[in-house]
Amino acid sequence: MDEALAGGPRVSVCVTSLLNPYQCVTIIGRVVAHESDDNAEHFAKLVTKYRGSKPMSELLAAGQQRVVFKIAVDRFSCRTEEPPAETRELVIASNR
Repeated sequence: MDEALAGGPRVSVCVTSLLNPYQCVTIIGRVVAHESDDNAEHFAKLVTKYRGSKPMSELLAAGQQRVVFKIAVDRFSCRTEEPPAETRELVIASNR
């Protein structure tokens, strides 16, 4: 592994819903492989899937290097709560 993983291959990833911050997915695991995505093919596929097609010149800044990390999942959790009553109106208002 490279210097980005010098402290160890352990990672955690948390993805939170934009519509409700009390809903999230957390993945805890370790990096088992990584590779350079020099032509940004993987990134371009994700952008096309979620945001539509865009020219590569709009996706990457000059000199930016993309890396794909493959993670072996040790633990996975999903939180699907409604916001507490005292903050529910703030969450609803922010999503309008």
